[in-house]
Amino acid sequence: MPRITVEIEGTSKNVKLLLYAQNPVLISIPVFSLMLEKYLAGGRTTPATPAISLLNALDVQLDRILAEGLEKRWARHETSMNLTHVWAKNRGFGLFPEPGYESRTVTCVKNARGVDVPAMIAFAKARGMIIGNGYGKLKNDTFRIAHMGELGPDDLRGLFQALDEFLAEQ
Repeated sequence: MPRITVEIEGTSKNVKLLLYAQNPVLISIPVFSLMLEKYLAGGRTTPATPAISLLNALDVQLDRILAEGLEKRWARHETSMNLTHVWAKNRGFGLFPEPGYESRTVTCVKNARGVDVPAMIAFAKARGMIIGNGYGKLKNDTFRIAHMGELGPDDLRGLFQALDEFLAEQ
């Protein structure tokens, strides 16, 4: 099975990350970092002790992504996003982002019903499911539902069933 390789080249002002899987992808990122400049100057060692557990986790996750296939993974995320949008709209909530700016990995739901978001989060958490509230001033005006990584449509259907139970009690 092919591995994804990340190759960094360039200077501290413009770095190219080359991601090799089945098809190479080139990402150019303008940056300035003294640590990156030192890294690129030679030695190819990390500037500090690397987080080996994170590198191992990345390796495992990249194997999962390659096994599933990027196109299938992206399609699953889009299906999950669509399920989430339909659930939110059918329950009288809205979507916070303007049309065309929705994320494929997390939905920010507008609390148009005025439900107690912290109580809903606690209800889901008690059932082993995590949703997040909004940030800052939007803390109780929005909530976030992830549909990325290993989460799939069946996971979301279970979440929506639990949230429907919560909403029925309101």
